[in-house]
Amino acid sequence: MSEKPYHGSTGSPLQLRTNRQTDDGRRSSQKGESYRQRYDYADVNDADENPNAWKVEKTPNSAVRYNRPVPPRRTAAIDDHNPKKTRLITQRRRLDRTSLVMIACLLFIVMVGGWWLFSTVSTWWTNWQDDLHYGNPRTFQVDQFVGQGDSPDHPDHFIVVNTHGQVIVIQLNPQHPELDHTYGITTTDPKTPVSLNFRQTGTTWAMYVIIGDSTPYSVELVSNGKQFVSPH
Repeated sequence: MSEKPYHGSTGSPLQLRTNRQTDDGRRSSQKGESYRQRYDYADVNDADENPNAWKVEKTPNSAVRYNRPVPPRRTAAIDDHNPKKTRLITQRRRLDRTSLVMIACLLFIVMVGGWWLFSTVSTWWTNWQDDLHYGNPRTFQVDQFVGQGDSPDHPDHFIVVNTHGQVIVIQLNPQHPELDHTYGITTTDPKTPVSLNFRQTGTTWAMYVIIGDSTPYSVELVSNGKQFVSPH
């Protein structure tokens, strides 16, 4: 039995079933596109204009460095446009100079006060020591044989006194009061101590009136056999 060829109608196309795998791939592709459109940080146009706009260079360590603007150094030109700060700086400098002047004045006052206190204490100490040794008024006494009507057993008694700045030597003969003498020597400070010293020169004696203690000077008188006179 011979088979006859089938002649179908060309007007009705045959409907083919779509591949399920192809549809699933298309859906996943569409989901990926929507995900990229929603969560992409860079716009398409921005990426085209500046592709490195959203790229951050990684540093060797974990810290991220940001290029922060560095404030400019203060100069005279900047201070000219800011008179308030310039006025404050000038006032601070004036205050510093005033403080230095005040400190210098205080140091000067302390130095002067210390020097005055030291001088006062030193003078008081010296006067107190002289009061112990020479009394007040300053007085010195000694017995000395000088060959003016006295004898070695009964020497003359000499008193030198600084009374109100007048230095006076009194010579007293214990056996012959008529041979007593008084010598006016010089003037000095009432607190200056005085003393006497004698020295034999040949057959006569010399009397030295010593005035002062720390820096003393002396007045010389020589004996003429009856009293003491100036050597000149």
